[in-house]
Amino acid sequence: MAQHPSSTTTVYLNQPPSCLQFCPGSPNHFVVGTYLLSETKTTDEDGLETIQQSKTGSLQLWHLDPESEALTQKSIYPINAAVFDLHFHPRQDDILAIATSDASVSLFSVSPETETGFTLLWTKAVHEDPSIPALFLAWLPENWLVPNPANANSDGFAVTYSDGRTGVFSLTGDATGLGTIKGENVDEQITELGSFEAKQPIEVCRNTDVHALLVHGERLWLAAHAALYRYPR
Repeated sequence: MAQHPSSTTTVYLNQPPSCLQFCPGSPNHFVVGTYLLSETKTTDEDGLETIQQSKTGSLQLWHLDPESEALTQKSIYPINAAVFDLHFHPRQDDILAIATSDASVSLFSVSPETETGFTLLWTKAVHEDPSIPALFLAWLPENWLVPNPANANSDGFAVTYSDGRTGVFSLTGDATGLGTIKGENVDEQITELGSFEAKQPIEVCRNTDVHALLVHGERLWLAAHAALYRYPR
């Protein structure tokens, strides 16, 4: 019979958690993304009832005491959308990207030693329809976009949406990294290189994630919804 690990510490958040990752630069801290679905019922003069839904979320910074195993909340950053996925940058340990329900990707600087914890760097709409959620995000492998390591424009990410599409984005212009882009310049300095359509819509389920970005020979393979999509170089 399979045994499940027992919990040493349990806390309840003010919103349901949807994703979590420990901070690479501060291993005793971790970030939680949350997702709250709210419903508002209204009745018109004819007695017809309608239900309006809204999605909100937050980023929460927590500290884990390695000796006492106590969990302490350090800060909360409210977001006017549900946070479906989050990932720290593989080469900049204070940079965090999130995928949200309003078809956007946002980049944050995370500083556990500060009171606020999070600094929003920029937000970019990554789908032409804001009602199509961005469900999952993955960073591109280092120097995959540009074979020459000296070229600065080698940063990028991929996003999977609820309609089954996966988009690949990269830097353009003179930016030296995604964390250096100013908010007012984000649409000019981040461009979509291409997209891939899945055979069926992707549900909000980890089994339908862009599970990994795999480099195989001279191609990038995107594992999405039990199918492999390759982005030729």
